[in-house]
Amino acid sequence: MKKLLSILAFVATAAVLPAQSSFKDDFEAFKRQAKQDYDDFRKRANAEYTEFLRKAWEEFAAFGGDTLPREKELPPVVYVPPTPEVKPDTTPVVQPDTTPVVQPKDTIVERLPQEEIDPIHGGKGGLTTVKVPVVIPPITLPDTEPKRLPYEDIVTIPNPTPQPQPISPIKEIPAPPQVEIPTMTVQLYGTGLKLRKPSGKLMRLKSVKENAIADAWAELSGDEYNNMLFDLLQIRKGMQLCDWAYLELLEKAAEAVYGKATNEAILLKAYLYSQSGYKMRLASNDSGRLFMLVASKYIIFGQNYFVLDGERYYQIGTKENSLNISSAQMKNEKALSLRINKEQLLKDNLAEERTLTSRFGITATCQVNQNIVDFYNKYPSAAFGDDFGTRWALLANTPLDANIKKSLYPQLQEQIKDLEVEDKVNVLLNFVQTAFVYEYDDVVWGEDRAFFAAETLYYPYCDCEDRSILFTRLVRDLVGLDAVLIYYPGHLASAVSIPNFMKGDYLQVDGKRYTICDPTYINAPVGKTMPGMDNATAKVIVL
Repeated sequence: MKKLLSILAFVATAAVLPAQSSFKDDFEAFKRQAKQDYDDFRKRANAEYTEFLRKAWEEFAAFGGDTLPREKELPPVVYVPPTPEVKPDTTPVVQPDTTPVVQPKDTIVERLPQEEIDPIHGGKGGLTTVKVPVVIPPITLPDTEPKRLPYEDIVTIPNPTPQPQPISPIKEIPAPPQVEIPTMTVQLYGTGLKLRKPSGKLMRLKSVKENAIADAWAELSGDEYNNMLFDLLQIRKGMQLCDWAYLELLEKAAEAVYGKATNEAILLKAYLYSQSGYKMRLASNDSGRLFMLVASKYIIFGQNYFVLDGERYYQIGTKENSLNISSAQMKNEKALSLRINKEQLLKDNLAEERTLTSRFGITATCQVNQNIVDFYNKYPSAAFGDDFGTRWALLANTPLDANIKKSLYPQLQEQIKDLEVEDKVNVLLNFVQTAFVYEYDDVVWGEDRAFFAAETLYYPYCDCEDRSILFTRLVRDLVGLDAVLIYYPGHLASAVSIPNFMKGDYLQVDGKRYTICDPTYINAPVGKTMPGMDNATAKVIVL
């Protein structure tokens, strides 16, 4: 399968190059050979798969979907600076001098917002300290957003171009007629995507018996659906789609051909998914319905699954208690990943502008792409392996989209640019602490719901986990510091590695000092742990 994908990638790249008469003959020969190798490999792989489909399918019982752990969520706490101890004054009483004193004009000391909450840094009654200068490389934001493909025309469909023909001096040879290629448009979260559709006789599934499905797979393996597969792979690459988004795209494309949730649509989706290199299994029930089971190493909460050869295969959107499952598989398949490593380049549909103001007077506006919000709203809640903390790491490591970086980031950078590093962290911490309204998930959603960073900037309410996810995203992007999440029972906070900063509460992670930063401990500076939290038993979630 790796060979298939590498050959397909080359053929896909070569196919979109403009025709040029200057191509060397050896390159043309290599391209033809690569395409032939790819076609031969696919034919062999699908022929073997078709024969496996004819073997008897085995019945398996489903496991109920994992439920999200529920804990009593702790309320936010407002930080109260400690009152300095006042010692009795033993100095002899001296009568005050009644001579009028003229104050000089330039004696007003302007204090950084940091001083308002941290008496250690020279606040009222505090001590004056010498700060160690730290050189942090400037964070340079791109001048332009990631290159986006034109929507409604993402796939360029080549029209056959007539080649120069020798013209007889007696009779002119007419140019060959243009071939019209049928297309269709599918919608992926407000983004119209054009791709070629099958033009000939469509595959029809007579039943969900083994031989009927094998015969239908053989039809799909012909040339009729190659253009559609090619276009979908091009869209996935051009839009930087993660595995989940690509799976949704395949479903919409298959249903555009065969209708919603039909057996033919499910089989086409399974075919396209397997040809794209992913691991799946076909299954059926006794009522004549076909299903596609998706392999994943992630725990997908709320989804029933089957265990096949020690691996989980999920029913996405269905909850059958038992199914007849085929053992047919492709070589070198890869399981579904739920990480989002790159921005999903969905069409812009900006929501209403939102203004956020912190207690320190830091003000910034931002607009979130509504299409991204809709995509996240349907994204499954998942954790990797047996580590529940990876659920939050998945969200915290998802990059913010270009619209937010272009609007929100420059505003925040401008307001913290002249501050020392620990002050930058303090200002961003206070921004997340005080510019957002806290509310419990049960009150707003009726269940536990953790946000991607973009969702916290969109929705009017958020809780401790949402704030910590957003804060770690901001401090990594805007200050360039490493951050981790800190889990206490019923509460999520964070910690930041601040160079040469040796004050406050901290945790040691891989030999590195991370200072506690709690976005729910309102007005607390860096280094303060919320009351009731035990750092000695806290769990560190490395990002």
